[in-house]
Amino acid sequence: VCLVSEPPGRVNQMTDRLRKGAPMEHQDRSRGLMVGLAVGNLLGIPCEGWPREEIRLRWPDGVRDIEAKAGYPDDDDLAQAVILAAACDGAEALDVDDLARRFWVWGEENGLGMGHATNMTLTRYGGSRPRRYGSRNISARRRRSALPDFQLAREPVGLPALEASRAAWEDSGGKAAGNGAVMRCAPLAIRWRHDDVALVRNTVCSAPVTHWDSRCIWSSVFVNLAIASLLREPPDNALRLVERAERARETLGDALAPFGVDAPPRAAVTKALDVADVTAPEEIGLDGWDMGYTLKAMQVALWCARQAADFEEALIAVVNAGGDTDTNGAVAGAVLGVRFGFDAIPRRWRDQVAKLRADRVTMEVWSDRLMETRTSPRSAEGAGEMTKENRDSSRLIRVSGAVWNAIAERGKFGETEDDVLRRVFGLLPQLDPEQPVSGKRGTGRRAPRRATKRMSVYVERSRLFVQFADDEKSWWDLPDPTDKRAIRRIRDEAVAFALAHGATDPGQTNAVKKALTDAGYHLTR
Repeated sequence: VCLVSEPPGRVNQMTDRLRKGAPMEHQDRSRGLMVGLAVGNLLGIPCEGWPREEIRLRWPDGVRDIEAKAGYPDDDDLAQAVILAAACDGAEALDVDDLARRFWVWGEENGLGMGHATNMTLTRYGGSRPRRYGSRNISARRRRSALPDFQLAREPVGLPALEASRAAWEDSGGKAAGNGAVMRCAPLAIRWRHDDVALVRNTVCSAPVTHWDSRCIWSSVFVNLAIASLLREPPDNALRLVERAERARETLGDALAPFGVDAPPRAAVTKALDVADVTAPEEIGLDGWDMGYTLKAMQVALWCARQAADFEEALIAVVNAGGDTDTNGAVAGAVLGVRFGFDAIPRRWRDQVAKLRADRVTMEVWSDRLMETRTSPRSAEGAGEMTKENRDSSRLIRVSGAVWNAIAERGKFGETEDDVLRRVFGLLPQLDPEQPVSGKRGTGRRAPRRATKRMSVYVERSRLFVQFADDEKSWWDLPDPTDKRAIRRIRDEAVAFALAHGATDPGQTNAVKKALTDAGYHLTR
């Protein structure tokens, strides 16, 4: 099967029809979640770590305006939420190794606001401390010293992902339970909003990549279950959340054992679910010695889901309560956004987020991508019976960019698109007597084309980067997304570079095209 992606206009028409098939309220709430997360994170950055009394002295009317400056990379809360959105965009399930690698690249090339637990885990995973270019760049600007030279992310050479996370947690005495997992988990609730089992499984997968403690994992699970209920129905109470989590855990069974959560959540977690008596965020005690505790962030989310009266005043109240204000703001903004919707977010805040992130994929686009990702091809209706005739013939079909990306996301290292679709649909490998295995004619099995080395392709700061594991690398400055001719030229140059250094075609060369598409640089194939 030869797959051809649709031109941008056609893709947009298909996307519009898909959106019309779902209640507009869902899209509004989903966009509210993603934009609200960004708003809350940015609003809380200036007073991160401050006690509420100091915040009141500095901002007598409360922190009401985003004070971040343009040109800075996304802070850790926002950056890691976008990483999760990208990882599950079109994917049937998250993969621990894929997530660890994405976080490692972020730690190397950005790292702004990175928490202690994430730093310690990535250090063990990478084999050395992440270089945190974005964080060092900002520090140099503030000191007005020479800016550090940008370098592509190194290959991680340390422990496997979960081993690294567990080792970091054990080195803390088994006590570290920071909010670094719960701060980023909300996009998963959009992707798997209709399936508690899949939502729990993927939320569990997302947390211990950096935060091994079961409190971090279960607090993320309960926050996402609460968000999913807001997308579907009125918010669940504490008992209902526990029941949903337990049903999903029993269904998943041994599948959760590798993540250390094959038992019900601790009593401390379930007790913290009850926020019925909390009338204001400051009653949670967000600025105490345990600021940054994952259960505090979970309580912020649940208060926003059940008690808050409107978006603006509730978010201001959370930030003004002090403590880990950027993370609490991100968690609160996501939940308030899904509860009250995109239009409830003040226009001045939305405009500021758009201005600060003008060179990046917008939060609205991430929301729409997650809303459009539905079920796998195996559950599609009307697929028809696969006969011998259409198994043995090649056909030209057209697919949207979203479907093309979904195929690429499901691909394993070295697979072609045909390999992916055959695996998803449970088909046998294609037979081709002209291309026998291992040079033995007559076996009838086609020799698969496999990659010989790993290749990383991504877009960062309006540049396209292509790098191989042997340190062969190159990059291109990207033009305006509307300049299709220039984008096509850069795409072709990048593909030629990849092929010259041993990339498979179309297996690995499609990664170049996918990276451009993911970053908003759409082209007709």
